[in-house]
Amino acid sequence: MIVVKVILQQQFFYNPLDMKKLLFLAASTMMLAGSVKSQTVITDTVSMGPGYSNFAFFNVSSGVKNTMPINSWHMSHTSNTRDNALKFNHTGDAFVYLYPNGDNKAFASFDTTGWQKWVKPYNDLVKHEEGALNKQKSSNMWDFSWGVYDAATHKVVGDSMYLITLGKGQNMRFFKFMPVSQESNGDFIFTIAELNGSNAVTDTLKQSLANGATYKYFNFTTMKQANVEPDAMEGWHLNFTRYYVPTLNQGVYIPYITAGVESKRGIRIAKFKGLAWSDLQSNHAQLIDDANTDTTGGKGFRNELTRVGHDWKTFNGQAFVVADSMNYIVEVPTTSGKEFWGVRFIGFGGSSTGNVVLQRVLLTSLSSTEALTKSFVIFPVPSNDQLFVKSINNEPILSIHVYGLDGRILVSGDVDSNEEVTALNISNLKSGQYIVEVKNKNGVQSQIINKL
Repeated sequence: MIVVKVILQQQFFYNPLDMKKLLFLAASTMMLAGSVKSQTVITDTVSMGPGYSNFAFFNVSSGVKNTMPINSWHMSHTSNTRDNALKFNHTGDAFVYLYPNGDNKAFASFDTTGWQKWVKPYNDLVKHEEGALNKQKSSNMWDFSWGVYDAATHKVVGDSMYLITLGKGQNMRFFKFMPVSQESNGDFIFTIAELNGSNAVTDTLKQSLANGATYKYFNFTTMKQANVEPDAMEGWHLNFTRYYVPTLNQGVYIPYITAGVESKRGIRIAKFKGLAWSDLQSNHAQLIDDANTDTTGGKGFRNELTRVGHDWKTFNGQAFVVADSMNYIVEVPTTSGKEFWGVRFIGFGGSSTGNVVLQRVLLTSLSSTEALTKSFVIFPVPSNDQLFVKSINNEPILSIHVYGLDGRILVSGDVDSNEEVTALNISNLKSGQYIVEVKNKNGVQSQIINKL
């Protein structure tokens, strides 16, 4: 018997006899094929500016660059309504401390005695969805550190308080901060005030103003929601910036700020150490195939925040040295499938310029309508509220994601390897085109679908 598991706790009943009809009506299977194009190596310079004064967003496919001042935002909240990430801009000297003397009911009596010794969490370097305020989760599966999910209202209700510091030294400013709720539509409501309670403001980071960005951003200086990421038309895949990494100092790990590269949520990147640039180009087909099946080893495709990271360069005491055998393959979703771009770094100017020189090359492009293997069928196509993915070769499905054309993960399937069919609720998606990515042990396959 085929068991259907429906995402988002929605019930769905079907007649098994109708399954054959739906399968017959499916527009296409999950298919990929590579079409090798001429390899033209392109050299680009991406600049964060002197003193690393800017974020530098880069589109690997088009080469388009966009910069935004480092201090343009202080707090961000996810625009993916399926998670609850709350991040702080540590690069812009925005930090947060856990208040140890009470929950949000103690907002009026906030006491900063001994605040320097309070827990100071940092944004996670691997998980996109785990910010500084998501680091203190309990054993309760509905506890998201800053708040707890309420199944009745579909809200995450804030239950914690924090101290926020902005700036450095004598210019440092202090605020008390309390998350109120993450609404069912994705809006994030919070309260912030001076330590003495003056200038208290309850404000909302509005999902409707995210403009297709992966996060909604807020600036505590202007007290306004900010646009930080490039718009969806220009798009971006890599963000050249600085972040804090744990660094061993006299036997103790301390946070150390370094320049590196973050990736956009949903962008998968494979990292190759000890591989010549020429070998990446000549053997890219095998490397891509290996990376699709290797998710735990060093070369597998991963959707990690600092998959590119900062270790492509080292400082020898006098100058920066760029590794000559560290290369990357960046998977870029397109309207017709996906592209695989080879990337390597060949120069770094340090804080004097903030310049990073890189080379990129289109290795291959894959069409969602060309056949590699017929592993899955998606139906119905086009879809309205429910989308179904069925394995047709008895290979268990490991993961399912629905991406926007800008690379954001919008829906993820709750996969059970014992089930033949997985159902996804896509009713919250707007009408248009999306990329469905399905993974089994043989690799990852994608298909463009239309949402009615």
